[in-house]
Amino acid sequence: DTLNLQNIKYSVAFDLKCANSMFGITSHAGKYSCLWCEGESLLDGGEKRTLCSLDYHYSKYTEAGKPKSKMADYKNVINPRVLYLEEDPDTIIENLVPVPELHTLIGIVTTFGKLLSKPWPGFDKWLNSLTPTDF
Repeated sequence: DTLNLQNIKYSVAFDLKCANSMFGITSHAGKYSCLWCEGESLLDGGEKRTLCSLDYHYSKYTEAGKPKSKMADYKNVINPRVLYLEEDPDTIIENLVPVPELHTLIGIVTTFGKLLSKPWPGFDKWLNSLTPTDF
């Protein structure tokens, strides 16, 4: 109270497995395991997850009797979220939990590498020849 910390805006950040657990989503082996969207585990995204959508899918899963074989029907939300924030229920999850930089960079570097390998057939060979001291 003395420091007035309750008025500080913040984002939570943790690894992807922990984030899914905090918001009630199954492991990343699930069909709809993305923390930020409800799309299938493909490169195309889906509807963005919100606090409300997480609660909705969990309540529907519970009403159905928590059928393990039907987790995908509920966008893989099989547990109540542990993290309850004083936020609008329509708050988009990516506004609360930033996308980890490593995953963003891996995507960019992979895409760039694929683009380079077409005009430069020896790119993979050159890349594999490098050692950490070359950087």
